[in-house]
Amino acid sequence: MPGFIDLVKVLFRNYYRGGVDLSEINDLERREFGFQFFDKEGGMVRHMAFKNSDELRHYLVSNVPSHVYYSSALYNDPANQDMDAKLVGADLIFDIDGDHLPTQNCQGVELMTLECLSDATEEVNKLVDSLIEDFGLSDSSIKIFFSGHRGYHVHIELPDVRDLTDEERREIIDYLLLRGFDIERLIRGQYRPHRC
Repeated sequence: MPGFIDLVKVLFRNYYRGGVDLSEINDLERREFGFQFFDKEGGMVRHMAFKNSDELRHYLVSNVPSHVYYSSALYNDPANQDMDAKLVGADLIFDIDGDHLPTQNCQGVELMTLECLSDATEEVNKLVDSLIEDFGLSDSSIKIFFSGHRGYHVHIELPDVRDLTDEERREIIDYLLLRGFDIERLIRGQYRPHRC
């Protein structure tokens, strides 16, 4: 008699056969994939690469992983284990986890609550507004994914952001978090914008 895990694997296999839209993975052939499996404890199988969505789907149906991950980075040879040798660029991704927010609903939360998730949703909305208003991104260039249980991932998969350096990415975060901005000087009327 099949066990519970066998039943779950049948459900996952059916989902992989036709329920999941793999065409939404941009530049699939340039991304590294990683998998965790129902019947293998610990670790993750990494440095996997696929030529197209049909090849990936065949792998999913044949192996039935419990978790599927793909890189935000793009590579010349995603299966190469030398990360520096294969890197081409990376999407810009923001991770908003409710249990890391300093709100009353989220502080000390061990098991995610709807109230804390609502706070995370509000933060995502603020981020998206800033990306559109301050950075000029279009609404259609921003993808939002539920991360599984703690919050959201906000993806920008545009060629223009893939070449951003680590320093440029830090500057975006500093701007969004107002790091280095002296609110006291603004309140005292001492803040003057820099002239170019």
